[in-house]
Amino acid sequence: MQKVGSTTTTYYDVLGVGREATPEEVRNAYRRQASQLHPDRYAEASHAQRLEAANGMARVNAAWDVLGDLQRRRRYDGQLTTLLEWETAALGNVDGEGVYLPPVACEECDAVPTREATVWSVTSKWGIVPRISKQTGIYCHYCGTEIADEYQSHTLKKGWWGPLPMVATVIILIMNRVSRQKWDSLIPAPRGLDLLALPGSPHADTAEMLRRTEQKAETRQYVTG
Repeated sequence: MQKVGSTTTTYYDVLGVGREATPEEVRNAYRRQASQLHPDRYAEASHAQRLEAANGMARVNAAWDVLGDLQRRRRYDGQLTTLLEWETAALGNVDGEGVYLPPVACEECDAVPTREATVWSVTSKWGIVPRISKQTGIYCHYCGTEIADEYQSHTLKKGWWGPLPMVATVIILIMNRVSRQKWDSLIPAPRGLDLLALPGSPHADTAEMLRRTEQKAETRQYVTG
């Protein structure tokens, strides 16, 4: 089993330079690309060709807006590193026979990567019988750890009343901690990648997908049993 490598197109790729390029090299690459895609070159071209050139120019301008500013470039490099680390963990695997195994999305917010685990809660019924409920699911870093914390909190508040519930509570708290660690070890879907969402950005689709999963996670409803 091996990880699938990232094929993300970056602003550096758009301009045709490496991440180690100097400001002068970035500037020259932008001017070269902008000259090739300038509307005057496509005045008599077909509509499809003009549209393709306009989209290409938008990508080049987005890349220059970021890489042409040293402060924004430094921020972008940090956001890009975060994105590539996440994509490496989230893209899925290839098995021993070369068959691609796509990632399984989070049951709550559709984010990746995910892991399956179970959490429990204990409620003391009349101080004698422990009432145990559980939830098994495939969740991402954010949703999994939040669910685990909610089950832990519920158990800490409701599980101590009586000898048997107390014993069950200690065991459940340990088990929930193990489950939480499974989700906590996942690389979370990145948030706040504002420089990846500029008009014309090659990252726009990924940034929009991450924005939707974040919104869905924020509106998640959960009630302990």
